[in-house]
Amino acid sequence: MLMWFARALFVLIGGSMGYQATRILDWNVFWGALGGLAVTFVFVAIELATAKQPTSSVWAVALGLFVGFIAARLVFEAVILVGGPDLYLVFGDKIQDVEKIDPVTGQTIYSQVRVPAITRDGLENLTKIILTCIFCYMGVAIMYKAKDDLASMVRRFKGENRVRPFVLDTNIIMDGRIVGLCEMGMIDAPLIVPRFVLQELKSIADLAERPKRDRGLRGLDTLQRLQSIEGVKIEIYDAHIPDAQGVDVRLVGLAKKLDGRIITNDTNLSKIAKLEGVSVISVRELAHALRPPVARGEEFTVMLEKPGEAPDQAVGFKEDGTMVVVEHARQLIGQEATVVVTNVLENPTGRIAFSKLKGQT
Repeated sequence: MLMWFARALFVLIGGSMGYQATRILDWNVFWGALGGLAVTFVFVAIELATAKQPTSSVWAVALGLFVGFIAARLVFEAVILVGGPDLYLVFGDKIQDVEKIDPVTGQTIYSQVRVPAITRDGLENLTKIILTCIFCYMGVAIMYKAKDDLASMVRRFKGENRVRPFVLDTNIIMDGRIVGLCEMGMIDAPLIVPRFVLQELKSIADLAERPKRDRGLRGLDTLQRLQSIEGVKIEIYDAHIPDAQGVDVRLVGLAKKLDGRIITNDTNLSKIAKLEGVSVISVRELAHALRPPVARGEEFTVMLEKPGEAPDQAVGFKEDGTMVVVEHARQLIGQEATVVVTNVLENPTGRIAFSKLKGQT
């Protein structure tokens, strides 16, 4: 909203400058005002074409105005230096009516003389106004786009570049395990939730399909719990990454822009991020790495819960989520059985321990 107000004000000032310029030059003021509006509108159109989603901040506006003012002053001095003291004569001259009183007869004498179309002071003032308006506007627009890069430079200058934020994706928020990591103090940096991720969560929470809606609501609840954890800083970030790239690529682009790390349990997102050189922490891989190892010949007790794919197989699960497939044990479904591991299969989705009943040959 602030940027749209600045654009409208810039266009109005452009029209006013065109009006004042044509008055000084004694031209048609209507076409001058229209020309001023057209020129400033072109500048706004160029800025809109280069900024998909501009953001707003007070310091970016102030810095942009300051830089624009300095640049306008330097360009003005260069124009005056190159043009010389007689630059105003380039605009030609005009005929002006002059009246004088004859000292002898006392009569008023009317005559016409040629004078410069614009005075030197008038040209300098007009040039200052035009340059200041253009460069201040462009300075503000550029600072809006470079705000994140400038903030990163400031952090590096202050020695704060070691604290790299974590960027959260939709899946990890709906998963909910990030809350436990924060409560244990394992997250030592700010958490960034992009605005487009929050919008995706809201859209999932509004779905008619109950399982997906429940996951979306759980994700929103996760964000509320994260905000209530002492020592955890969570920020909803208004990222202006192009919409056409997709959520995963936008997340990776934002992480690169902020020099951050991504927390996720999405395998595809992890692959894309690693290809782009972005650090990734996969909660799923972390959980797998923290599981106690299972070796061939290991013996333990497991509850058999359901039939397996092959005849006579039964399936159970250890407390760490490891699937246990037991041969010739279907008749024991619903009971606990002592088993011996015969083989272990690791894959991206988890671990499967193939086993047999103890004492079975």
